[in-house]
Amino acid sequence: MKIINKKKEAIEELKRISTRTNSENNNEIKRIVEEIIQEVKISGDIAVEKYTKKFDGFDPDPMQVSADQIKNAWDEIDNNLKHSLSS
Repeated sequence: MKIINKKKEAIEELKRISTRTNSENNNEIKRIVEEIIQEVKISGDIAVEKYTKKFDGFDPDPMQVSADQIKNAWDEIDNNLKHSLSS
């Protein structure tokens, strides 16, 4: 993710982003996303693994997170977030 701190750079970035989107492009993106969602509904973890490799560039093996990893992650997050997640 690119962090922009200057107003001029922010405006240029917004212009760049806005020029790459249009209704035709959005329809194509929507179609692709719907296909991915459908594949995940049908194939589950196999599809998630496929798209994780494709878009994130790594192999999520194993697909499970251990109880210790969950506990350690929970212990590291902010108390406000814990409260929100517990509610």
